[in-house]
Amino acid sequence: MEKKNENSISMFKTVKAVCETNIAVINANVGLNNTYNQYLLLLSNLELLAQEQTLNRTGITIDKKNAREALALLVEGASGIIKAHFDSVSNYDVFVSVNLSFTKLRIMRDQLFIAHTQTVINLLTTHQAVLAPFGVDAAYITNISNALTQYINIVAKPTEARNNKSTATLLLKTKIKEIATFLKNELDNAMLVVKITNTSFYVTFRNARRIIDNGIRHEETVTGTITGVVKDETNNQVIPDALVEIVGTPTIVLTDNLGEFTIISIPPETYTIRVSIGNYDIKLIDNIIVTANENTQVEIKLTPSA
Repeated sequence: MEKKNENSISMFKTVKAVCETNIAVINANVGLNNTYNQYLLLLSNLELLAQEQTLNRTGITIDKKNAREALALLVEGASGIIKAHFDSVSNYDVFVSVNLSFTKLRIMRDQLFIAHTQTVINLLTTHQAVLAPFGVDAAYITNISNALTQYINIVAKPTEARNNKSTATLLLKTKIKEIATFLKNELDNAMLVVKITNTSFYVTFRNARRIIDNGIRHEETVTGTITGVVKDETNNQVIPDALVEIVGTPTIVLTDNLGEFTIISIPPETYTIRVSIGNYDIKLIDNIIVTANENTQVEIKLTPSA
């Protein structure tokens, strides 16, 4: 997935996490609640497209390679039978027509390989009677024909996979644009109803909306990094989708599926980190020292809410 799309999706998820942390405030206003639910519906559709776009299709290529080698072995064996017979009767035209090595069969272009295999099958069928002493019977020919059919079916799959991925990528970009427009024109405006009554929530929401990548915007060139993991203190299980904020800055990141987070490009200074997620008490970690060109590692354990 393109980095730009990843950053957009990360921002969308962070916005959701901020809203879920303040869901009581959202639920208290019917208009805001309705707008937020529309956002959740758009986001669920986006996640399905993202899954399709990032599907691992390596297995398709492996299946094709294995099928090619299996069929090439069958064709090599059949060609050997044909060459042996037609050399014995001095018919060198037929001999030459099937005289391809296993190595050549493995690297031929798909359509040429398919055409050559069909030529071998046609010769086996036409001359089955004289080739019978070599074990060429109906079952032998059918076995090769079935292997060819299987290979033809597999040949189309990588192209189909590429086309499917291209389609999913285009749809994903369209959906990202649709959600970005919805945020700008609808949810951002709806959030103004809490700007005065719940200033802290509104500011956190606006900070989440600014995120493009996991770094604090600044002009300094010498910076540090914070990495960490968020866990449940009662069972030591990692906590995904927790909000990690650097207090006093607009930076907010979300923990990944392993409960891990990374914040880059941080000016050297001492910071306080605030971590929050539903069903856990908010945790403040003071005196996080960031040093130039170094990575500060932290492990944060949250207490389940009473």
